[in-house]
Amino acid sequence: MFFRLIVRLLCPALLAAAPLQGVERNGWPFFVRQEKPDGTVESAEYLVPFLFQKTRADGATLQGFRPVYLHVKEDGRETTMLFYPFFTWQKEAGYRNFSFFQLINYRRQTEPDSQTTNRSFDVWPV
Repeated sequence: MFFRLIVRLLCPALLAAAPLQGVERNGWPFFVRQEKPDGTVESAEYLVPFLFQKTRADGATLQGFRPVYLHVKEDGRETTMLFYPFFTWQKEAGYRNFSFFQLINYRRQTEPDSQTTNRSFDVWPV
């Protein structure tokens, strides 16, 4: 008796929530996409699993070509990696950084208060 009551209460709730779910479009191996109910793409993979694009819940976007390239954009900060760990770039307001295998490093930072720019360039082991 109690089980029937639970089922009668849960079924309408599940049916009401069904339209809120996203849609997955699967054309494997050419593409796999997950879309939100409003039609925006939440994640997508093309030529599975090589090319990809994803939007996380916090608003960050990731794009890439495995295993060669990755680009992450979140909260005004961009990070790009090419043949990681060989080439990495970071960019945000007042800050830029480039590194080649941690042997050649370039950094530029602008102080917000004084508008002075600090630059550094390192070549290791020199």
